Amino acid sequence: MRSNRSATMNILILGNETDVHAAHLKLALEHAGATVNYWDTQLFPKQLRLSWQPDTDSGWLRLPEVAFNLQEIESVFWRSFSGVIPNLQNQTTDDITQVLHSVRSHDR
Repeated sequence: MRSNRSATMNILILGNETDVHAAHLKLALEHAGATVNYWDTQLFPKQLRLSWQPDTDSGWLRLPEVAFNLQEIESVFWRSFSGVIPNLQNQTTDDITQVLHSVRSHDR
């Protein structure tokens, strides 16, 4: 996995390539010179990692193909939220998943 340490603008699209609008936006932004990646929440926590250290105001977002220092991300476009697919290991994660699903259902 490479770290994205370029001088270009780093943009994340919350969604994936199956969303035609998100795919069109990604191509247009790349054509304009931006570095664009999808942040597909369905891949969390198995293929995506998010870390944050509040005492230093630093953190990382690790996508399958690249890792970003959070300070390197210029913009996030929230196209869609596909939920997360947690690795259920115990009752606590089951409870958290139920809360997340109820919040998502309530927002619709």
